[in-house]
Amino acid sequence: MSNFLSVHNAVSFSHQLMKVVNEMCPNITRIYNIGKSHNGQKLYAIEISDNPGEHEVGEPEFRYSAGAHGNEILGRELLLLLMQFMCQEYLAGNPRIIHLVEATRIHLLPSINPDGYDKAAAVRERDWLGGWSLGRWTQDGIDINHNFPDLNSILWEAESRKWVPRKPSNHHIPIPEWYLSENVAAETRAVIAWMEKIPFVLGGNLQGGELVVTYPYDMSRTQWSTKEYTSTPDDHVFRWLAFSYASTHRLMTDASRRVCHTEDFAKEDGTINGASWHTVAGSMNDFSYLHTNCFELSMYVGCDKFPHQSELPQEWENNRESLIVFMEQVHRGIKGVVRDVQGKGIPNAIVAVEGINHDIRTGHIEVLHTKILNLVFTYTSIICSNNRRHFYCSIYIYNSLSPWQARRMQDKAMLANSQSPVLQQFTKQPTMARKTETMGYARQSHACQLTEPRPPTLRLWDTHDRALSANSNLPPAS
Repeated sequence: MSNFLSVHNAVSFSHQLMKVVNEMCPNITRIYNIGKSHNGQKLYAIEISDNPGEHEVGEPEFRYSAGAHGNEILGRELLLLLMQFMCQEYLAGNPRIIHLVEATRIHLLPSINPDGYDKAAAVRERDWLGGWSLGRWTQDGIDINHNFPDLNSILWEAESRKWVPRKPSNHHIPIPEWYLSENVAAETRAVIAWMEKIPFVLGGNLQGGELVVTYPYDMSRTQWSTKEYTSTPDDHVFRWLAFSYASTHRLMTDASRRVCHTEDFAKEDGTINGASWHTVAGSMNDFSYLHTNCFELSMYVGCDKFPHQSELPQEWENNRESLIVFMEQVHRGIKGVVRDVQGKGIPNAIVAVEGINHDIRTGHIEVLHTKILNLVFTYTSIICSNNRRHFYCSIYIYNSLSPWQARRMQDKAMLANSQSPVLQQFTKQPTMARKTETMGYARQSHACQLTEPRPPTLRLWDTHDRALSANSNLPPAS
């Protein structure tokens, strides 16, 4: 931390800091902007990868964003520190960071709402305790975290009418035309375009004012309900992802810590379903899940929304390991290439996991698919189909828990409340890593906690979506 710049950064200085990181590590970083704010400020992001600027088949895309509420600056500062840390540790030869950089394409967007930040910072310069809510909204008065299309209602109405999976599908739900004519912030439009342009697999948006990780859905399914647990089809995966961040944070699962306000989230392992906390329509997390392949969670990384700069070193230490561990989860699950019978890649193919009513698609240009799974569970089949031709999937199963992460999470499990439903679920059958064979392919995973999965059954489909055959004896990978 001593080598990092840790003062509160003005928007212009933040860009300069990103340039410094880019100059230190030009071979693994790239600065770009995703659009402009209402006041015309560019929304700068930095990419960290071994081949910046290139989407590589087999390399999943990850994102962190912060500053949707301009008065919550801790997440913004953490991302500025994270990019410095990644660069310095890569140059120092840290094998963990080198592996992460070479195997992942990482995007960091420190400030979604720079106009709001400018307002909040100006007030704090005059009165550190005054105007605590000023800057939360955009310049035109919009709360970005409530400003994304409400696709939940579209899906749930279709399900109630028994239209799903045909009309609409259970994934990649299109944005309704009426949304674009409504009051949509320039910043929201920029983030949506960013989500649609890059095939992200996993993301986290950093917020402040609490110590908890929330996961979708953020909107209650029951109308007028302000608090109701509303799960996605991938609920067990989201719970694991939330727990991976919270359990490695220095305070989130500490039962002896003082609560931020009135709720003690440590009793819930530092995680909570968004809708069971307070319902939010049009959240980034729900939109990301229903419109793209990306699983998104919200990390509330500190009690104080606008901590004094003297507190930043400790806040960095509280969150550093969690930030890295969560990025590593992007490799947890399956990834592979969808090909036709001639071996040619097929874009826009649908990949379904039996028992999970939420599919994913391969990319428009490349044919990679990545599906994050919880390897504690057993999945019986992977199904690939589209409406044009039959084909098969070449699939790898991964578990991204590094040895130090596995030890840390195991220690957390032993120290925490034994009645915790999340911990019971994730630690009831701890084993060492084993080679997992799936449809003839194999990969050696790191130390982890998993049960022995059965090899998924491959299903072939014709142009009329009729199952043709099953085949789980593909040739081994070379």
